[in-house]
Amino acid sequence: MTSQVAFLTPSFYGDYDHCYLLVESLEKFVIGDYEHFIVVDRADYPLFRGLESSRTKVLLKEDFLPAWVLPIRIPLPQKDRYFRPSLKSLPLRGWAVQQLVKLQVCAGLSHEHAILVDSDVFLAKTFRLDDFVQDGLSPLYAKSGVIDKSMPTHLAWLKTAAQVLGVESPAYPGDDFVTPCNFWRPEVVREMRSSIERRAGHDWMTVVARNWNFCEPVVYGSFVQSRGFEACGHRLVDSPLCYSFWDQRAVEQGELEAFLDAMPAESIAVNIQSKTKLPKDAYRNLVNGIIAAAGDEEPPLRS
Repeated sequence: MTSQVAFLTPSFYGDYDHCYLLVESLEKFVIGDYEHFIVVDRADYPLFRGLESSRTKVLLKEDFLPAWVLPIRIPLPQKDRYFRPSLKSLPLRGWAVQQLVKLQVCAGLSHEHAILVDSDVFLAKTFRLDDFVQDGLSPLYAKSGVIDKSMPTHLAWLKTAAQVLGVESPAYPGDDFVTPCNFWRPEVVREMRSSIERRAGHDWMTVVARNWNFCEPVVYGSFVQSRGFEACGHRLVDSPLCYSFWDQRAVEQGELEAFLDAMPAESIAVNIQSKTKLPKDAYRNLVNGIIAAAGDEEPPLRS
């Protein structure tokens, strides 16, 4: 019998250490049945295959991409950056490939609930699905009225979402749907993709590939907002599940410990940006300390 909830995480070799600790934290803190799907490039599979277990599956991005996205990675000068040639669009950044894969995998899930979680996130508190699903409605994060002209990238994301969905352009200041850990519903993703295709007159993957400012949480949130939260099986929440440290600078472990001390009660997960300049050992010690404090001397072994 399929579990009600699936966690979905696109990742790559540069985030392996973070992803390993995400897996450990899920196994420690999730109460009840779940499945975790990690999606990586074929070339990265040998690195990630050790994370597989009865509840954790490692999938290949190439199995979910259309034939017109060529199965080769061309490195860019920036560290850990690459693009893939496309026969229907400009070359695709890793972020665009991730969006294609995320939407394709999520739409194919048979689970009622999906939690999209970035690989540089870890759970820090107990998670029970029933604590979050109320009267059949799962939470969807949306911070109302915070996107304005001082945030041009977010404005472009909202505008693109309205265009590809064929809905009324949002009034500004607009709503922010971006968070590294959020509930989705696979059935709603399927409906959203169909809506995009009806609007465009061709497949949704081409729409994503050709829109530089396509941002999947903004498109999903805008779609749910346009249809009605309850009609889509969601309830609106303005406090994110994930408590995030966004600074991409050098930090000390003590600073992050103080950050964690201020974690809101309603947050159960922590995101410390992978671009934050924190030594891997310090990050590992931080996460393992939280896991150990929850009752185990060592992180649990995968079965």
